[in-house]
Amino acid sequence: MGYKFPVKYYEGNLIFDQDKNCWALYRITGENYEYLSNDLKKITRNRLERLLVIRVSPFF
Repeated sequence: MGYKFPVKYYEGNLIFDQDKNCWALYRITGENYEYLSNDLKKITRNRLERLLVIRVSPFF
């Protein structure tokens, strides 16, 4: 029984697996969250939430 490598093809940040699923790879730079004001923490959190909704939601 052999092991099948899961990645069949990739281009840019898109990765296609053996089952014809497509995944996207993103690099997110870190931020020093601990020392931000509460307002800046909310802004940072909202930016990340919008990214996840836009990129992960099956409705788009």
